[in-house]
Amino acid sequence: MVAEALGWDPAAGRELKRQLAERGVAAVWVAPRACLREEWIPGADLRDLERLPLLVVAGARPEDDAKAVDAIVADLDDFTVTATAAGGGEALPPGDAWDGSSFAVLNRGTPGCVITAAGDLYMSLMRSCTGWPSGIWVDPPRRTAPDGSGFQLQRWSHTFEYAVVAGTGDWRALRLPQSGHAYNHPLTARLRTGSGTGLLPRSASLLSLEPAGEVLLDALKPAGSPLARGSEARVDPGQGIVIRVHEVNGRPVRARVAGPSAWTAGARADVLETPGAPLAPDGTGGLEADLTGFEVATILATPTDGKALSADPGIDAHEPAQPVATRYWLHNSGPAPRGNMPVAVYLSPTALTADGPVTATVRVSSELTDAPVSGTVTFEAPQGWTTEPAELPCTLGPGGFTLTDVTVTPPRTRPRPPLARRTPVVRRPDVRGRGGPGRAGRPLGPDSAHGPGSRAADRPPR
Repeated sequence: MVAEALGWDPAAGRELKRQLAERGVAAVWVAPRACLREEWIPGADLRDLERLPLLVVAGARPEDDAKAVDAIVADLDDFTVTATAAGGGEALPPGDAWDGSSFAVLNRGTPGCVITAAGDLYMSLMRSCTGWPSGIWVDPPRRTAPDGSGFQLQRWSHTFEYAVVAGTGDWRALRLPQSGHAYNHPLTARLRTGSGTGLLPRSASLLSLEPAGEVLLDALKPAGSPLARGSEARVDPGQGIVIRVHEVNGRPVRARVAGPSAWTAGARADVLETPGAPLAPDGTGGLEADLTGFEVATILATPTDGKALSADPGIDAHEPAQPVATRYWLHNSGPAPRGNMPVAVYLSPTALTADGPVTATVRVSSELTDAPVSGTVTFEAPQGWTTEPAELPCTLGPGGFTLTDVTVTPPRTRPRPPLARRTPVVRRPDVRGRGGPGRAGRPLGPDSAHGPGSRAADRPPR
């Protein structure tokens, strides 16, 4: 490849030989034949060597090749490579050279962006789905905005916030990543109320990262993810904190994390929070970890004298918007319920033609992996309809399920004239359940305050 590139650019070959004879190592820059704006177009074919810039690094002898590479790596410490352009010409075609200035668009709450080869920056303001499932209505009547459009089009007033920053230097010198984070986390002040007379310190930090501005915070949460593994356990920040950070400049750095009080222990971890190499707190209780350029790191930290949580389940008790449909995405009820669906009830088949008793199968399943759950499924049928059984008590072990046949009997009515006769159709019952962690021995029914509950309610025949 190198011989081919030097073959179509004799000046590059001569420059390479000159540097090898003088220094024993060489770094030669071969400019592309056209600027990036001309080459980077739809359907671009960049397989030819002359379409892209080429940096030739070589040594006079085979053992000198490693020295040449080491020299380039050392030169990258300031993110700038020094190389001689072949023939003493321009390093880049007109239009590709950097003028020494940088700018950025800071967005807040917008879904995405696009940057073109020409340097144009586009910011997506909104996204919406007009098809399934947001455009489909399972529960009539269909509801719309005043102009008849679907709510997903969001045809009402919106406020978008963004900012443009610019200056001399590259994005590192201008600290653009830090500006973006600061723009998305503006300082919020609240008036102190109450009769307390205690004095506040002139400065305080709940969490500090060093070197400041070179390591940024991505996530701060209690250790543990019980919801992801179907566990009934509650997270306790007093027992551990997860701190996820990343290095922003592409340089190796030794990061330090300090909390409002000294950490008693720490460890590196993966994204699943599995503990890895331990981290010993320093003299002031901070934790230090070595990060490579742009590395995303997860650190587990144990606070001093972590207080245990109270027995009150608080906001994690259950989904406040009730009832919760088992197949919530088909019932225009918005996102998944809080706590997902630790206990779910399904009825199949989804539709039956009935002129007498018919049988359906009820499946009750638990997603809890470390606790049993028990309760009762109740069936609510329209007036005149009956179900056998009317209630279904069940007890499930971790990850357990049960299948039960239920007989649904429509009411007896007088025969209608042949032309007006209809066959009742039992639609899929609206199976509903309460979300949130379950508790063994608590009922599943709608009277349960905090535990998972479910009930099946038949719709009137159509």
